[in-house]
Amino acid sequence: PLSGQYRGRRLMLTLEQAASGERTYRAREAVRRPLGSTSLIAFVGPTAAGKNFLMEQSELPIVGTVTTREKRPTDGPGYRYLSHDEVLARIEVGQLVQYAVHPPNVYGSELEDYALDAPNAADIYYHAVYALENKGFENVRAVSVLTPPEQWMSQLFERFEGMEIGKIFGRLDEARHSLRWIRSQHLGNRATNRLVVINQTDNVVSNIDKIHSFADGKFVPPPSDEATASAIDAMERTIGTMYSRIT
Repeated sequence: PLSGQYRGRRLMLTLEQAASGERTYRAREAVRRPLGSTSLIAFVGPTAAGKNFLMEQSELPIVGTVTTREKRPTDGPGYRYLSHDEVLARIEVGQLVQYAVHPPNVYGSELEDYALDAPNAADIYYHAVYALENKGFENVRAVSVLTPPEQWMSQLFERFEGMEIGKIFGRLDEARHSLRWIRSQHLGNRATNRLVVINQTDNVVSNIDKIHSFADGKFVPPPSDEATASAIDAMERTIGTMYSRIT
């Protein structure tokens, strides 16, 4: 059942329709207009790569999240858990700023989830980055996060503890696609709206400095293509190792 202002509304939008319209979706003007001087820093990367850690360390305002999935122990305070019908109703009337369908769940944000007139940080699925470019933001920049294999392996085991096998496989498959997207975005590319960082325990301060400069619109020299490709290759091998250990 729907609640609040959506109670009694006849829901017409299906999950399949929402998924097909994700990239072209535009919120109503009253939602879009206040975002004209607000930029979005989209943190992209495989699960447990350290995206949320870097977001928190950067102290950039973190965008709140509306989601249809169940609460996780690692979730921060910025999550709101709603039914599929509630979220679809918000999409149908143009209430969400943006959303991404990751079957069977939907993730999104509302205007209240942003600190206006400032750079905001958000954990974004790789396939949703392009869909953000027509949502009313002043600009959208993406930070791709890579992690050394030993560190990532440890973080994966911690993240997967107690998780169903099927969900673990889904996360690993998503991680593989995310790494492919990062490879396509950064090798041979010096775009000013893309930054790649290698998240190691001994370079946190350096990475945060890079993220601050990037959020301010400055060009940040990327790692060499060789270093980026090596980090991606190592993470892809880690995925293979995880599959073999689980099976």
